[in-house]
Amino acid sequence: SLWGKHLWSPSYFAGSCGGAPLEMIKQYIQEQETPH
Repeated sequence: SLWGKHLWSPSYFAGSCGGAPLEMIKQYIQEQETPH
């Protein structure tokens, strides 16, 4: 996965994604909460 744990700094996340759409962020959070 390209999404490293270091990514969960909000400013870093927004900067690296150019301000990711809210739905993308929601989906990412849901994936983290879902057991694989």
